[in-house]
Formats: sequence, C-alpha cells, structure tokens
Amino acid sequence: MSDQFTYNQEELKSIAQDTVILAKKMGADEVSINISEAIGLSVNVRNANPEQSEYAHDNSLNIALSINKKNGNASTNDLTQASIKASIQAALDFAKHTSIDEYSGLPEKKDLASEFRNLELFHPWDISISKAIEFCQKYEALALTQDSRIKQAEGFQLSSSSSQMIYANSLDFVNSELFTYHNIACALIAEDKNGMQRDFWVEDSRLALSFDKFAKTAITAAKRTVRRLEPKKITTGNYPVIFENTIANGLISALVAAISGSALYRQTTFLPDSIGKLVMNRNINIYENPFILREMASKNCDNEGVAVKERQLINCGELQGYFLGSYSARKLKMKTTGNSGGHHNLEVVDVASNLSTDEIINSINKGFLITETLGHGINMVTGDYSVGACGFLIENGKIAHPVEEVTIAGNLKDMFINIKAISSDGKYRGGIKCGAILIEPMTVASN
Repeated sequence: MSDQFTYNQEELKSIAQDTVILAKKMGADEVSINISEAIGLSVNVRNANPEQSEYAHDNSLNIALSINKKNGNASTNDLTQASIKASIQAALDFAKHTSIDEYSGLPEKKDLASEFRNLELFHPWDISISKAIEFCQKYEALALTQDSRIKQAEGFQLSSSSSQMIYANSLDFVNSELFTYHNIACALIAEDKNGMQRDFWVEDSRLALSFDKFAKTAITAAKRTVRRLEPKKITTGNYPVIFENTIANGLISALVAAISGSALYRQTTFLPDSIGKLVMNRNINIYENPFILREMASKNCDNEGVAVKERQLINCGELQGYFLGSYSARKLKMKTTGNSGGHHNLEVVDVASNLSTDEIINSINKGFLITETLGHGINMVTGDYSVGACGFLIENGKIAHPVEEVTIAGNLKDMFINIKAISSDGKYRGGIKCGAILIEPMTVASN
C-alpha cells in the first residue's frame, strides 16, 4: 500500500487556517476546522478464498462555527476553495436556524496545547493487496493445521491505514497529526460429535505487523476455538467470576461512560456526583497517560486542541475526576479535563497483589471464568448488569470444562466495590490496559 498523501502537512495546515479566516470574514464568530486524509486497505480470506479486498483513499473537511451562540456544521470532500466557501455558507445558513446554546463555544485559549511530543504514532506498512491476501492465506492455513477438529475458517482479515489530521480554530491554534493503524484477526470453527464452536483472536498495532504476530493470531485463535468444544451445563448460583483480560476492558469502559460529561449533565449515569467517593475496591488505582509511545489512545491534545495530561483517575478506589470536554464542563460548572473525544490510555492496577490470571484461577475452589459476553445488558442509569456469557467452570483451582448459554447478573456499583483481584497480565485494548478481573459474588444463571 502506498502511503503517499495527496497533500503534505503544511498544505493542509494552510487550507485549515485559510478556511478559518474566510469563515470569520463571512460572518462567523467562532470557527473550528478538522481536515483528514486517510489511505487504507483491507482484505478478508475465508478457507483460502479471497472474499473481500478494498483500497480506500479519502479526505474530508469539517467546519463547525457559531453566530451569537447559534451553531452550524458542514463538511465537504472537495478541498477546492469554491467548495470550501460553499460549505462555510451552508454552515452559516444552518446556524441562523438553530437555537442559542450558551454552553457552546471554543475552549479557553489558555487551555490549548503548546507543547507537542513525538509519540511515534506513524509507521506506514508498505504492503500491497496481493501480498496482504497471500499473508492471510498462509496464516489461515497455519491455523487450520493446529488441530484436526478445526474444520473451517470463518475468515482471516487484515487491514492497514495511514492517516493525517489537522485541527485549527479561530483562537490561532493549529495542530497536525500523523498516525497508522494495522490490524489482523482470525476466526475459526471447530467441530466434534457434540457440535460446533467458534472463537477468534485479534492483534493490532501502530507498527507494521510482524510474522510473529501473524503466527500468534493463527495459533491463539486455534487454541481458543478448540478449548470450547464439549461444553456442559452448570448449576445456577452465586460464584466468584473472573472476567478474562480480553473482556475485562468492557467493565472499565462502562466506568468511563458513567463518569463522562454527557452522561453526567444529562443525569443518565449510575455514578452522579462521585468525585472523592469510593467507586471501586480500595485496592484499585487507575492512571491516565496520554503520552505512551505508539499506543492507540496517545495524543498531545484532545479533539478541541486542549492540552492533555497524566493523572490518577482512581486513587485507592476513590474517584478523582471526570472525562470532560469544554461543552460538558460548562454544563457542569467545571473545567475541561482535555477529554473531548474520549480517554487516553487508562491503566488499571491492583496495588494489593501481583497475580497472573492462572494464579487467580488457582486460588478459586469453584467459580466461573468468562471468555466471551453476548449482548449489551447494561442500564447506565441504574448500573444493572446482565449479559449472556460463555466460559469455563473452575473447580479446585483448575479449569474443569467449557460452559455456554449462561447469564451473568449484578449491579456495576456493587461489582466495582466487590473486585477481589485484578491480574497483572493485561495489555492495551481500546485504550485500556486491564488484567483479568475477579469479582465475587455474582449470579450465574444457567439456561
């Protein structure tokens, strides 16, 4: 894949700044501009046959502006001056017909980022579609040879993209970013006399993916698929439950959603007014670090240009802050936290132990290990939690047998407080690094 952009960074900066100036001349009070250009490919191979291949090269310019606190937005894929001018006029026309929103507007100038680190987010992968298909076929074949019970592949996928983004506003701020995203995934189907089972594995990186990552994806997908064969029922009851580190991040994502600005000012959260209060077990700390090299959620500034910073979000179970952009901060009469657009590299740490997932399993007499959840059963207003799940029964500190078709139920407020341990073997997924989470007790209902 070629990583040749149509525009270089300086050209896009110039377009963004010129657009801000033009929008002001045409009557806007405040203006912000986002320009993006992305080049990418994706392929999918299934049972050695290429099912899908795609190459994309897109760009866009998005305009947000206001007139007397009335907001308008418009976008265009054509970066010529005539098209940009027409888009500005469209945004101005929209603004004239919207209601006044006193909380809208750009952030304070003093909050904008002024220092920019090299976070090493841009690592283009020189790979063609034909070579990507070849790699997928090769490592799908490797996955299929891992066990005779693996009968077919549901697909081996590869995607790779290079992107550049420019943000500029009428506070004389402009920032440019270059970043890459590479991803591979393998899904397999195994079968024995008791039926068929499916599982998968995913790897992603800012860096071009090595052959070791391809092999790991194939082999891990095979192991995870085969181990799910011959599931058995379990008795409904209260069990210690371990959320495998691959899905534990989902619980932390629910916490993030509950303490994010829009949920707070709309009062659609189970954790209102929680700063300084105990929201997790006292052994848990959570840190936010936007400056980790090559990580997916690393940034120098948020989507509004506000400087980001390292902070401790949870200290001994107590909440230290929210996730706020300028708009939600004004609604809540607080300051922006530099989180317009989301969180930045959260690491969840159990300060009371340094156990691996296997060591946590070994400590349990009878419990349940969840390796997949099904459905989205979270009520963000009450915290009620109920999801379908697959996993494994634990007996005498060992994996006894696979289990499917169960429901896990509880309330997130209680679940967070009842965390007994978090393993030390987590990895960043979706901007969150969290090991396996042990919670007890939880209701496990068999179907």
